[in-house]
Amino acid sequence: MRFNPFFSISLAALLVGAPGALRADGVVISEYLTDNVGGAVDDDDDSLDWIELLNTSAVPLDLDGCYLSDEPGVNKRKWRFPAVTIPAGGYLTVWASNKDRRVAGKPLHANFQLNDDEDLVLTAPDGVTVVHGYISPLTAPPPGADMESLPRRYPQETNVSYGLKTGTQETAYFKTPTPGRANNSNTAIAPAGPVITEETHPAEPPPPGTEIRVTALIRADQGEPPASGGGEEEEENRIAEATLTWRVMYQPETTVPVPMHDDGLNGDAIAGDRIFTGAIPATHGATAGQMIRWSITAKTTRGTTRRAPQRLLAAGPEYFGTVIADP
Repeated sequence: MRFNPFFSISLAALLVGAPGALRADGVVISEYLTDNVGGAVDDDDDSLDWIELLNTSAVPLDLDGCYLSDEPGVNKRKWRFPAVTIPAGGYLTVWASNKDRRVAGKPLHANFQLNDDEDLVLTAPDGVTVVHGYISPLTAPPPGADMESLPRRYPQETNVSYGLKTGTQETAYFKTPTPGRANNSNTAIAPAGPVITEETHPAEPPPPGTEIRVTALIRADQGEPPASGGGEEEEENRIAEATLTWRVMYQPETTVPVPMHDDGLNGDAIAGDRIFTGAIPATHGATAGQMIRWSITAKTTRGTTRRAPQRLLAAGPEYFGTVIADP
């Protein structure tokens, strides 16, 4: 039977209507997972998104009337907690399942699921004050001033969670998710670099001897610390360079990456829209029926770099790709 974090730990730690419990100050969203495949299961035996909350204080904290939301810019009161209390140092798992179940003493299910381009916040019973959460560099429009100091959340891969290193406010990816338990810092990977999403390439297999045009939405994270360490004159973080690296079948990768452009030239549709375009040349050498695969790398003016796919897990995707048409 697969691990069910509610029944194994959260249920034992959960107090319903505990006398003397305080409000939610001190509760943090310590970990969450946006793409759960074959991992922790809910009470319906479904592998779904989940959100883990941790009471960092030395006293029980009451969540009655608090809220979770994945779109605080629109509605901070999206899903309301029932009368549940997290004991001192305890954890509570909420399934981001869209099943909307909020009966105290039973597994909790929010009325939304998690996506990479959304914020995630815990809001106090007043429906306004953000207790803790994460803001996405992908959010449009940007979050309000009351959320600007929240940690960033970044796109995840299947079965890789994100949250806080145990005992710190430092964010990280976790290659071993631990819903309902302390986060495993031994599997933590610090996030860094631009955010690369929405990769596209021709839907139909390209004919032999033709170029392959690739696009991606690439954004510099304005939450990255300035390279100089600060200062009012620090320039806005920007994408300094974006490239495509490709390979045919299992041959070595090309030694000369292909530049990607956002200048309205070189095959790019619109200048400055952050959609970068590059073309694997028609001389790539892949013949009918062969795979051709590629990765995208971007670097910011603040010196950070990120590759997509990230491949945080060895079993994760290493490349984007296609197969050359075989007439």
